[in-house]
Amino acid sequence: MNTMHDGGRLVELSVREREVLQQLVNGHGPARFAEHLYISRNTARTHVKHVLSKLGAHSCLEAVSIAVSEGMRPDHMGLSSFGGGLRSREVISQPRP
Repeated sequence: MNTMHDGGRLVELSVREREVLQQLVNGHGPARFAEHLYISRNTARTHVKHVLSKLGAHSCLEAVSIAVSEGMRPDHMGLSSFGGGLRSREVISQPRP
């Protein structure tokens, strides 16, 4: 996981909530990352609700924006186990010849 600034809003999160937030930053929703974290989809959604509440965010997009502003970045190492994620977007965003 990425390092965060001391005193930032992310220090309010538990270790599992930071893992969940990292998955959101990676571009994965609860249904997608639940299996990877060995939790049920309902548990994943509950963690997301707690993350949103603790960060004062109204959406996952806002939570990701807060996380990025606090120094969290996509974890490209974890994307291969999901079979795509941000890599599929990278292919789309490449300039055409």
